[in-house]
Amino acid sequence: MPPQLLEEEGVYKAIQGRDIVDILEPLFKTGWYIDIKTQKFKCQPAILPSGPWIYVNPHPDLHCDFDTYLFNALGFLPRRCRECYKVVIRPKTVAQLIRLYELMNTEFVKRGLHCKCGVEERVYVHANYGGYQYNRGLKEGKKSYKTIRDLVDVFVGSDVGVILKRGCTEMELKTGPSKQYVVPEWADELEDKVMEVIELPSRKVSTPKYIADHTIRKWLEFAWDRGDATCLEFSDGKPIFPNKIDTYHKEV
Repeated sequence: MPPQLLEEEGVYKAIQGRDIVDILEPLFKTGWYIDIKTQKFKCQPAILPSGPWIYVNPHPDLHCDFDTYLFNALGFLPRRCRECYKVVIRPKTVAQLIRLYELMNTEFVKRGLHCKCGVEERVYVHANYGGYQYNRGLKEGKKSYKTIRDLVDVFVGSDVGVILKRGCTEMELKTGPSKQYVVPEWADELEDKVMEVIELPSRKVSTPKYIADHTIRKWLEFAWDRGDATCLEFSDGKPIFPNKIDTYHKEV
């Protein structure tokens, strides 16, 4: 054991509570590894071929997947999450969702607004569809909100809800409302210690068109499943899954 450790008291307890390997080892199960050259944890960037979201214009500085892992592992909100303010858009129908996707692909991209949209599969979200636009800081979020509210009114529908919120719903469910959240005194120090051995993947790329087409088809199937008749606007008015059963109630 190095001499400096012999001189310290309570070494075991200190390491046990802040052991970087214990914190990060579960990442090995999801494709992360320790790079031989840098000796840091890293992963191979990849694009998933299926999922509920189309990433229209990903934010270059956000690493939501990793920060969500960090939140669950450490129990506090990482810095990026505390600085993240998102504009949430709630289309009521799949037709509005597809109009939102087209709006994001044009006006949002033109204005440099970082965004994604898709269907809501999370059981704790009381909505079928969603669009998300990401900002760093409240000032930027407020500016984006005003722009997006106006764009949605014109191109998607004035009945579509648009709000500005901080961080992720998943995190608020565990920590409470974001305005009341208090950062533990030791949180930033531990996060810095973890980040010293992490090599974050390169930014996410926009969803390729062939995957976006696949995702839109899944949106329409989702809409059919949820009883959203506007999906018929994209199938020549024909049922997504034709009903071929016999019925007898009219013979009664």
